[in-house]
Amino acid sequence: MRRFSLIPVVLASCLASTVALAASDRVTATFSSLSAQSVTGDVAQNPMAHGGTRIQGALRNLEPGVPYTALIYSSAGCTGTTAQITSFVANPSGHATFDSVSQLLTEISSIAIQKVSDGSNLACAIP
Repeated sequence: MRRFSLIPVVLASCLASTVALAASDRVTATFSSLSAQSVTGDVAQNPMAHGGTRIQGALRNLEPGVPYTALIYSSAGCTGTTAQITSFVANPSGHATFDSVSQLLTEISSIAIQKVSDGSNLACAIP
């Protein structure tokens, strides 16, 4: 007669619960354009177990080959104190992605995309 153990079933349900809980902590937002360039895109923020937040963005309608910076703001509307998340360059199609780890999710009120050459904010996302 073969014995059936419940341990794998219990472990699988615990793992599924953990994944579901982690997925519910994810925050997403859409970038609103602040310029005639009409920069668009989305950003996702995922709290990490060891602290900090993983921030992933995907952008469109950027100038190809131009350097940009992603910034965190302490206030909604992309105003207030800033901290740089990362820098990136748009590809020949005007698209760019970024993936970085930054401060705690509760400390992020908005995220802006800034053109390095003139320091102008082109888009803002408010989670």
